[in-house]
Amino acid sequence: MKKVGAEPLEVLKNLTEVRRAHAISQGELASRSGLDQAQLSRIEAGRVDLRLSSLTQLARALGQEIVLVPQGSLSAVRAVIRSSSPQASATPLARQARQLLMIIESRLERLFHSFPSLEAQEAQLQLRKSLRDLRHLAPAQLSTQALSLQRLQRSIATQMRQGEPPKAKHWQRLAIKVREIYQAAAAAPAQSEPQSQMRPAWALEDDSANA
Repeated sequence: MKKVGAEPLEVLKNLTEVRRAHAISQGELASRSGLDQAQLSRIEAGRVDLRLSSLTQLARALGQEIVLVPQGSLSAVRAVIRSSSPQASATPLARQARQLLMIIESRLERLFHSFPSLEAQEAQLQLRKSLRDLRHLAPAQLSTQALSLQRLQRSIATQMRQGEPPKAKHWQRLAIKVREIYQAAAAAPAQSEPQSQMRPAWALEDDSANA
C-alpha cells in the first residue's frame, strides 16, 4: 500500500491536530467534508495516497485554507500565523467557549440533516453565517458569551432529545438568538476576559448521548 509523502503527511498532521483541538470527531469531520469515515481514518493514518483536492476538502471542513507561500517568506508567515491564532491568546474560558461553539455547530448540523425544511432554509442560512462569524472573533470576545453559548447548547440538546422536527418559527428564533450572541461578542473588547463561574465544557452532557 502506498504511503503518503513526507510533506503532505505534515499538512495532514496539522489538520488532525486542528480537528482534535476543536473536539471534532472523525465521524463529524467525515460528514462535513463529504468523505467516508473509514476513508478519513485511513487518511489520518497516512495509509492513502492523498490528492490535493482531498486535502483542500478536509482543510475547508475545518475552517482552514491551504495556500502557496514564497519560500523566502515562509518564516515570517509562520510567525504571523502563530501570533494571530486563537490558541496563541486563548485563556481557559475562551477555549471553553470555542468548544461550546463547536458542539453547537455539530448539533445544529445534525438537526439540519435530520429534519430538512424548505420553509426554514433562510433561517438556517442565517444560522450558519452567524456561527461562521462567531468562529472568527477574538478569543476574549467569544469568551464574553460563554454563558450564553452554554445555555444555547443545552436548549439545542433538549430539542434533539425530543426527536421532533423543529418548526420554521423555532429556526427563526434560533437564528435571531445566535445573531444576538454574535453582536454582543463583537461589541466586546478583544483584549480582556471577564471572570465567570461555569462548568467546564467537558463536564457538560456528552454530545454523543444526544446523537
